[in-house]
Amino acid sequence: MKIFFGAAIQEAHNREERAAVHRLIIDAIKSCDCGVFSEHATGRDSDEVSNFMLKVYDEPSGYF
Repeated sequence: MKIFFGAAIQEAHNREERAAVHRLIIDAIKSCDCGVFSEHATGRDSDEVSNFMLKVYDEPSGYF
């Protein structure tokens, strides 16, 4: 199963704070033998988020 994970964490003041939590969640998803469509939520700045989002369109998944 492949999951699209995207979330906003309230009260996190910057992307780096959110990225660390999102990485933990995505790693937990992967530990259950599931995949994720995009790891954009782990981006620590807008360029890193953009690069993760571009990978979604570069990889043929049949969903986009």
